[in-house]
Parts: sequence; C-alpha cells; structure tokens
Amino acid sequence: VQHVVAVANDDLSNRGIEADNYEKDFAARPLGKAQMWNMTFVGGGTRGYDETNSPCLYFRRGAGGSYNNVVCYNWITRGFGADNFDSISPNITNGDFTMNGILLWDNGKNANRANTLEGQILENLQPFAKGEVGQGRNFLVADPRMRRPLERNDPDFRPLLGSPLYRANWVQPPDNGFFDQWANWIGAFGEVNWTEEWTNFLQEQDIKP
Repeated sequence: VQHVVAVANDDLSNRGIEADNYEKDFAARPLGKAQMWNMTFVGGGTRGYDETNSPCLYFRRGAGGSYNNVVCYNWITRGFGADNFDSISPNITNGDFTMNGILLWDNGKNANRANTLEGQILENLQPFAKGEVGQGRNFLVADPRMRRPLERNDPDFRPLLGSPLYRANWVQPPDNGFFDQWANWIGAFGEVNWTEEWTNFLQEQDIKP
C-alpha cells in the first residue's frame, strides 16, 4: 500500500493502524507482513473514541510488516504503541517487523504527553525507535507543518515550505514495479494535493437536515 491519508471523525474513531497476526499463537506462521509506504494519519485529538488506549499506530498479537514514511498527528494517547510488547518483540528481533521514516507530533495531548520520543512512543518500544533493537530507523518528533490538517471539511495535508516532511528522514520505496519511487517525502503528500475534485471530507453530521 502507498499514498494513504486517513482522518479520524467524531464517531468513535480511535487508531490509524491496528495490526494483528493470530490471537491464539503469537508465533504462528505464515505471518502477515504488510508493506506500507507514504501514509498520513490525522487523529481527532480529544474528540470521541471508544477505547482509552488509542495511539496512531497500534500493534499486537504477533504483528509483523514494514511501515515507512508515515506521519502521525493529533492522536489521542500516543503516536506508537503496542497491546503486548512481548507478542511482537520476536518479530522485531528477527526483522519481520520494521519501521523507517516515522514522524510523530502532538499525539497524546489529552494525556499530557510531551513532543519527545519518550512522550510519543510506548516505553518498551523506545529502544526499537532509537535503533538500539531491531530495524527501527529515522523516527522524528517534529511539527510536520502541514497546510490545513485539522480543517474539518476542506483539509490540506501538503507540507509547507521548510516542513520536516521534506527532510532526509524519508526512505525511498523499493524498485519492484509497484511502489512510486518519486515520493521523496514523509507522509502521503508532496506538492500535489491528489485529493482535489474527487474526495469528500464531509461527515454525516455536517449534512443532516
């Protein structure tokens, strides 16, 4: 998957990604290993949700995969978390769970979490994010400086000039015939707003009579 934008609405939205493998055996194989690139996830901040543990990226039950060039902004409890760290730590160690080019900002304001790696990421996952364990690379905590990410009905997720989304933390997608290697930024957008003229951000409550 590449070029994804997901916006939480007021109706119990709680996570950008939630990934599992097999709940009865965390070491089960085959392992689902999604390959995801260039994604922008914008949360609802303190608005409605149905679970108190509501990070942007949430992994559990032996989850695996590769997650790259991702923006997490304005989610409720933190940017990056796990239900049970022990359930995914073997996949971190053996390279079946990797992350590269992850920008986090203003996640967990409702829980008074600071804009630091320690504030944005679950404690047990911080060594991974710092590159001390497994293949966690290029984690950055910085204001993404998007144009109108929280505009309710007409958002614009493109980076402003000088945005850290254009920094060298982005990772080039693989040259396998599927991924767009020209996407040289973190998140789903560079200079082009590809949502124009076909995407509707209106919520149901906005158009009720």
